[in-house]
Amino acid sequence: MSFLHPEILYFLFALMIPVIIHLVSFRRRRTVYFSNNALLKEVYKEKARVKRLRELIILILRMCFIAALVLAFARPRLKNDSDKAISSSDLVAVYVDNSMSMGQENVTTRLVDAARAQAAGIVAEMGRTHRFVLLTNSREVENEHPMSCDEMLLRLDAMKCEGPSGTFAEVMENLGVIKERNGFESAVLFVISDFQKNFLASDVKSDSTISVVPLYVASNTPENVFIDTVFLASPLVISGHANELTVEVVNAAARDLTAFPVEMYIDGEEAALVNVDVARGGKSKVVVPFVINEEGRHEITVSIHDEPVTFDDNYYAVVNVRDKVRVVEIGSDDGGHDLRDVFGDELFDFVSINMRKADYHFIKDFDLAVVSGASPISVSLQNDLMDFVSDGGTLAVNAPSVSDEKIIIDNLKINVSDATYNDTVRLSDVFRSNIFFKDVIIDIPSNVDFPQVYRHRAMTLRESSRANVLLMLQNGRPWLVSAPYNNGNVFVFASSFEAESTDFFDNALCVPVFVRMAAFGGKGTQLAQTIGRDEAVAGFATSVGDGDTLLTAWNDSRVESDMTFLSDADIQDFMKCNGIVSQSVVRDASSAAAMHRESTLWKLFALLAAVFFVAETIFILIPTSASRSQKPYPRR
Repeated sequence: MSFLHPEILYFLFALMIPVIIHLVSFRRRRTVYFSNNALLKEVYKEKARVKRLRELIILILRMCFIAALVLAFARPRLKNDSDKAISSSDLVAVYVDNSMSMGQENVTTRLVDAARAQAAGIVAEMGRTHRFVLLTNSREVENEHPMSCDEMLLRLDAMKCEGPSGTFAEVMENLGVIKERNGFESAVLFVISDFQKNFLASDVKSDSTISVVPLYVASNTPENVFIDTVFLASPLVISGHANELTVEVVNAAARDLTAFPVEMYIDGEEAALVNVDVARGGKSKVVVPFVINEEGRHEITVSIHDEPVTFDDNYYAVVNVRDKVRVVEIGSDDGGHDLRDVFGDELFDFVSINMRKADYHFIKDFDLAVVSGASPISVSLQNDLMDFVSDGGTLAVNAPSVSDEKIIIDNLKINVSDATYNDTVRLSDVFRSNIFFKDVIIDIPSNVDFPQVYRHRAMTLRESSRANVLLMLQNGRPWLVSAPYNNGNVFVFASSFEAESTDFFDNALCVPVFVRMAAFGGKGTQLAQTIGRDEAVAGFATSVGDGDTLLTAWNDSRVESDMTFLSDADIQDFMKCNGIVSQSVVRDASSAAAMHRESTLWKLFALLAAVFFVAETIFILIPTSASRSQKPYPRR
């Protein structure tokens, strides 16, 4: 048993008062004069042990009266009651999980509708003396201010039934802000969810002023097959040239999938149908080749058919088809190498400019920028080049130095020596396993003539660098590395492009490497976006910006696709490990509300106090055997 006001229990010391009265008699003795002992024969003597028993009963009744009265004011609660009963001064928050997984049907109704009905039941059970807020993944502002019971029920009827995925940590953080903003010292949070594994995936900052009651809405859809993601073999899609879209299919079902069909549509027209085998609990990738002949942005939809979970059966993407790859060479007056022969194919639109004329506004429309000059890159140009890469461009630089190209080096987290090594050394290895060389170098003969390097700088990768080595020297030093940076890629050579530094440009390896750079990176359109809190519908959307009409693709987050649900024990363990004040997991609104409904046990103790008081009064008023009707003394 616990008490809402345990400090009242100190008044149990009042039990000493009747004990003291019992032990110390304050009755004054009175002297009675009589002539002889004959009068004593008319008095019915009360036995001493009966008197003591009567006084003991009165003492016990008085002590029980005081104890019951003190316990009633202390507001007792049983062990299965909440440790902290909610009062009218506390904020009552009801979280209704309206993520995609809650949109599935369970027997006869959707989970989100069942959750909404449970929330309405909790509000009705709590009564009209409380203030409520409604929390959902949609974060509707009009629901997050203290409301009356009637207003809360209206907001429940009007709440959005579909929203993005959310976590318990976000719900607790949001409630903490609402509580502080509205001046509430404490709150109780009813969490109504199917408790997917991802919902409790992150740690929670504990708050002792918030008590949590989990209400489980059970789901009967533990299996699912879904498209996790898609990506292009080459981010640059050239009109009339073949490309490949890789589709990753995840099988979260309990059965193996054989020849599972995957369809691809381009601008609403079916373009390909392929089959994929996926083991249960695993994932597989299937490559879908395609060719688009028209320039501009095109819609791509990849579809599978899987019941009953369907929100993740389609994946939407947008590709920006170009007629040519635009390449700009940024050279200098004191040297460099003309790359016109490398990019002389009709596939490329090649421009060469002087380093002094290069700025972001000029290079921003190109796909690949190659810095081939021997002069140091100015600080302003370095910043312009990194902005170009951030926007999705590809940059290639030759032999940067620590002192001159510090901005580029630090952003890529690589180390480059200022010293130049003049030893003649050949390239020794091509890392064909890297995706950069996919479909470019199939096999290398044993007698291949690798390029020679006459001058180079030593490059090393820092521990936190995301760079990859593409070409290695025989002395074990990297000669060409690639590093992703925001939306683009940077390629760094350890040598300058002059003939005095390397014969790379006279080697057969040069052309495929530079062509792959142009096709590997490039400022293509981002394939897809993940729906956030402001976008509610998966599919394609058109917007206008800077005078251009932009086509974007939106997809639901795949964190909701894993139909793994936590057990009651898992939920309790999570709450305990994160220091959350939580009650046992319940399955219905009545049980949830009862946990925080103020206990009426105090009324029982108040009634007992009244009974003990009446019983004591009766015992005192009942005459003893000595005071009953006395017979008169017989006369002789």
